[in-house]
Amino acid sequence: MITLSKTEKVLAVVPTYASGPGWSNRLASVYIGDFATRKFRVEYLQPEEQSKGLHTLFDIGAAAHDALISAVETKVKNDQTTTTTNANHC
Repeated sequence: MITLSKTEKVLAVVPTYASGPGWSNRLASVYIGDFATRKFRVEYLQPEEQSKGLHTLFDIGAAAHDALISAVETKVKNDQTTTTTNANHC
């Protein structure tokens, strides 16, 4: 469970699958804004810290996140050229 101050609000939750050789994870990144101080922080929830509702919506949210990231057009600026691509998942 995340504790918020009176002036903080959850701005977004981004469920993300991550994996590597011999491991995998379902990480939920929780983006929090403080409207009094104008500061921003991120909390990361491991699967055992996630609520039942987050577990239920995780697959849908991760799919939407991946689709949104793929839909963002970006430019990669090099010394002499600029290339337009779709953003890669981080």
